[in-house]
Amino acid sequence: MKNMGTETNKTLLTEIAGVSKISKLYIQLLYRCNFNCKHCFHGEKLKLNNAFSKDEVVNMATLFKTDYETDLITFLGGEPFIHPEFEEIVEWTKTNGFVTEVVTNGFRITKKLHAVHKYIDHLRVSMEGLETANDFVRRKGGFTEAVKTLDTAAQLGIKTSVTLTVNQYNLNDVVPLGVMLKQHKVSALKLHRIRDIGNVIENRNLLVADEGDYKKMIADILENKANMVPIVFDEDLDSANSANIQSGDKRIETELERVEIEPNGALYISCKAVGNNCNAFVFNELRNTIMYLPKENDEVSNPVKQVYYSNT
Repeated sequence: MKNMGTETNKTLLTEIAGVSKISKLYIQLLYRCNFNCKHCFHGEKLKLNNAFSKDEVVNMATLFKTDYETDLITFLGGEPFIHPEFEEIVEWTKTNGFVTEVVTNGFRITKKLHAVHKYIDHLRVSMEGLETANDFVRRKGGFTEAVKTLDTAAQLGIKTSVTLTVNQYNLNDVVPLGVMLKQHKVSALKLHRIRDIGNVIENRNLLVADEGDYKKMIADILENKANMVPIVFDEDLDSANSANIQSGDKRIETELERVEIEPNGALYISCKAVGNNCNAFVFNELRNTIMYLPKENDEVSNPVKQVYYSNT
């Protein structure tokens, strides 16, 4: 095992994981949320009070910018907008040269959005289809509030996009949602494949029963794409139709598009590993350093495939 006390941050990720550059830093500010979505990968962690302070965010951001040339930070949760230092955090990242993105459920945040809009480059709102499907997975009133947030952001000049996790109940909503979002000046709709972790374990009715349904959904998207916002696919949704989809950017092994850090410090080098507790690295906020804590079947000893995206 490496001597964790003497290894530098860059030596750890470069020598152990082969990483020398990281474009984006995804920071889960907190676990707590005002939703308890049926498909949330956090599951029981939503009850935890772990959260990063502004000072810890500053330390993380500075470390990654210095050591890995990171220039974009995405804040997630839980729900970032309920973090008590949210405004101060996004103000710091934006004024210190980071492109700043926020992933939100968009629930009752229009007042806060007016206060922070000049610090946010891109607002990514999570939705799960039209009103019935969305509110079934998320919470009653979630769809209406998400649309209100998208419209407010557009009025304030913030770029918006929507993220959707494909499940058994929203397969047929993707096309009409994509058409609707075009009317609300949304830049793109990003589709993810549902994973059998977190809250899904108690809601396996959400899992898509027939793999062929994914292919049908993508065929419908391709047929109607002229009337929709651009669609960005998790390539796991449809490998068979790859010839019909423009390939996304697949970076060389030494350059990661992103790493993601949970509020408990768990640092993941693969998006697909997030939520599986298979991280080999931890950000230690007390020491302001990245630590290597190998364990059986972690994502270094048992590599987890990166998520790649494709566009219509």
